[in-house]
This record gives sequence, structure tokens and C-alpha cells, in this order.
Amino acid sequence: MPASRLIILGVAAVAAGGAGYVAKNMVVAPPAQVVVNAPAQPAVALQDVLVLSGDVAMGSQLGNNISWEEWPADGVNANFITRAAEPDAVEKLKGS
Repeated sequence: MPASRLIILGVAAVAAGGAGYVAKNMVVAPPAQVVVNAPAQPAVALQDVLVLSGDVAMGSQLGNNISWEEWPADGVNANFITRAAEPDAVEKLKGS
């Protein structure tokens, strides 16, 4: 076998070995992720706010389309009707 063929065969064998090594390193499994339990979030203070529970046409009565919904206390506007301020607001406003 001529020397040039042996050199080409050697270079091809080294290239194949290098390609195999690179391919082997690319297929390494990712490290296992450690799941840490985070501390529980503090409870959000809620307050009941009077809201519309359905569509009300302009000029029609509210009827049964109002109900109490829990709302974050820090998001309650002074103009909202709250159960703490007016507990009987549903009965007052049903005929409105």
C-alpha cells in the first residue's frame, strides 16, 4: 500500500475519532435540577365589594345583577361599596 494512502487513512481515522468524541460530549444529559420548596406567600387580605354580576342595559333596574365579590383590601377604592361599610347594600340597590 502506498504511503499516501496510509496517510489519508490515518487522517480519516483521527477525524472519525475526533467526530465521535465531539458527538459523545454533545449528548451528555443535563444536570439534575434540584427543586427547593419556596416559603409560602403571605395571605392577601380580602374585602367584599359590591359588583355587577351581569350586563345591565342603560336605564334598566339592577335587579339580581349585583353581588358581593372578594377584592384585595389594598386595591379597594374609597368610592367602592363594601360590605363592612354597608352590609345591606344589595337589598337597598336591587330596585335601583
